[in-house]
Amino acid sequence: YILTITAFVIYLLGPHAALGKSAGYDFKSGNWSGKAYTNDSDQVFTHCAMVGSYRNGITLVFSILSNSSISIGLHNKSWNVKAGSTFNITLSIDSIYAGSFNSYAIKPRLIRIDIGNNLILFNQLRRGRNLIISATKEKFEFALTGTNIALGKLLNCVRLAKVGLAKS
Repeated sequence: YILTITAFVIYLLGPHAALGKSAGYDFKSGNWSGKAYTNDSDQVFTHCAMVGSYRNGITLVFSILSNSSISIGLHNKSWNVKAGSTFNITLSIDSIYAGSFNSYAIKPRLIRIDIGNNLILFNQLRRGRNLIISATKEKFEFALTGTNIALGKLLNCVRLAKVGLAKS
């Protein structure tokens, strides 16, 4: 199962994890599983990511890069989006507008939303009950059950990996 998560996160993050290697710091929280990653060449910490699957067929991924940039990924086996396509995505948490963000199709079945170092939004995701991701013709809803603890563990994963890998 951990190998599947590792492969999926590498697939999701594209250039950020093309040479990604698990660095440990594994965690599980409810529906979420996560871990830290390094690049293969010099074992430098690159990111921590967590993955959760939903009944609507979408796998949701939250990732925090070593520079503290945050991204959300959506994967669905039934999608066939042109790789490289860009979209304007709107996020709402608990029916409150949280912002508009650039996103792009990394692969035909995978969309990545970059939200930058937006700690306010990160904390809203932690405390929220429902996330709505809207594009021009689509609207996806996700229960945020358990994300407060899971996103806290994701943040802790980044802290531990930065300190632990710096000492190695």
